[in-house]
Amino acid sequence: SNSACELWGQGFLEQDTFGRRNDLLHRAVELDQRVLCYTTKAFMTPFLEKNGRRLNFAAAEIKNDKNMVSIAVRQDATALEFASKELRRDPFLTTLAAVKRNGMALENAAAGFKSEKTIVLTAVKRNWKALNFASEDLKDDEDVVLAAVEQNGWALQYASAKLKDRKKVVLIAVTDNWRVIEQASERL
Repeated sequence: SNSACELWGQGFLEQDTFGRRNDLLHRAVELDQRVLCYTTKAFMTPFLEKNGRRLNFAAAEIKNDKNMVSIAVRQDATALEFASKELRRDPFLTTLAAVKRNGMALENAAAGFKSEKTIVLTAVKRNWKALNFASEDLKDDEDVVLAAVEQNGWALQYASAKLKDRKKVVLIAVTDNWRVIEQASERL
């Protein structure tokens, strides 16, 4: 439990300079994920990037850190259940979890979240059609549009005029489906 983590393991990992402790911890985590409750944010991050549900084993401090919970939720939307009570009600994190489950949830998201790159990128990676509901600024963001057109060239129809005129974006889109060329700028 977290109380055991806080009482017993705090002294062991108080500082971020593990040295040989780092290798020992990696081996310990392989044997029992509950060891993660003794780790720092820096040590925990790669574990959450690979498996967001490992948030379940994190110390209370990590479960209450919005950035750490965001990392976990981007990897697995269901990780939100392991966040602190306060963060489970956080609008950004709940929206992120929703679009991670279903990219089209972006359609019903608050307007401010349609301009939030992390949320929109997560949504379009899940479903390219979510690009339709992104803010105009993000329809003009190459990273976001590329994430969508790499899935399906027809996403080009939702891109800004500037990106419909960018060879790199259009080439990726038409590689998926040559008929998408009709969505490109007249110049191309």
